[in-house]
Amino acid sequence: MFFPPHILSSFFSLFWKCRLTVGITAALLRSSLNMGNAPLESSMGDDLRCTGCRCVLSPCTSFSDYQKQYLHEMYVYVYNRGQYFREVGHDNAYKCHTCFFKPIKEKEQRQREEQRRRDEERKTEDEKKIEEERKRGGKKRECNKTVSSTDRVRQARGELIKRMGEACLKTLLDGLQTPMSDGREVLKPREREQVLQSHRVIHDQVTCLVDMVYNKGDRACERFISLLRREEYGLCEELGL
Repeated sequence: MFFPPHILSSFFSLFWKCRLTVGITAALLRSSLNMGNAPLESSMGDDLRCTGCRCVLSPCTSFSDYQKQYLHEMYVYVYNRGQYFREVGHDNAYKCHTCFFKPIKEKEQRQREEQRRRDEERKTEDEKKIEEERKRGGKKRECNKTVSSTDRVRQARGELIKRMGEACLKTLLDGLQTPMSDGREVLKPREREQVLQSHRVIHDQVTCLVDMVYNKGDRACERFISLLRREEYGLCEELGL
């Protein structure tokens, strides 16, 4: 097929114009894409500084090194895997790693000191309470010296029946069978069996033991109280034994 020269000339002219247009468009597109694929911090130069110590920060050249995170109760942008930070909504307020964490560490230190102070105050208060309890217990014991052991057992009888446990009961039974300084024991083996076998309920067993010791007199009650204080010191202090 034969084309006249002027048609061929027009065709080649149009072809090169289109090719040039496509090349320019591609170049502009590549330039635009390159500009959009890097954070602003990639081209700030020496203007990229920490607002605290004014040191120059390293450029952030890729969005893979630019993340938004929630740290210490605030949203921040993290650059270059933690080299520096910027709180969301605070433009150009960059902080290096040291300046960013300094107030956080100071706050945590203040909280630790405050907690330590509260712990010390609580400890001092507890020590005062213990000392007051000790003094009250000493006063109770001074008062109890004028009260016979039988009267003290009688006064505490109701609470002992309600609050003494099985383990404590068996320990007392063993101790009351051990001979005292005069070689005599408070309970005979048959009396021990009477407490355990005649009654199946723990409260009834305690009632039987307390009444049995009470009926044996002041020396038996004194031995009973001495053994009970070894097992249930707190209960004895509360009941004035």
